[in-house]
Amino acid sequence: MTRFDVVANEVLLDHRHRHHLLGSFFQDTPALVVFLPQLTHQAAHRQIATLTTTLDALTTAGVSAVTIGMGTPP
Repeated sequence: MTRFDVVANEVLLDHRHRHHLLGSFFQDTPALVVFLPQLTHQAAHRQIATLTTTLDALTTAGVSAVTIGMGTPP
């Protein structure tokens, strides 16, 4: 098993507590995976707002964009 396989098989929880395999986000298309450090709720929203223009441009170009928060939501 390669490192890619290990990462692709990691299980993530979304904001509704549904399970997703990380690899499912880049299974059919290239993807940018952004890991956000554990921040306050407001700081995380500011970071996402800053990234929105870039993420929208990538999505238009056919690249999936996935943001992953590193921590437990407040």
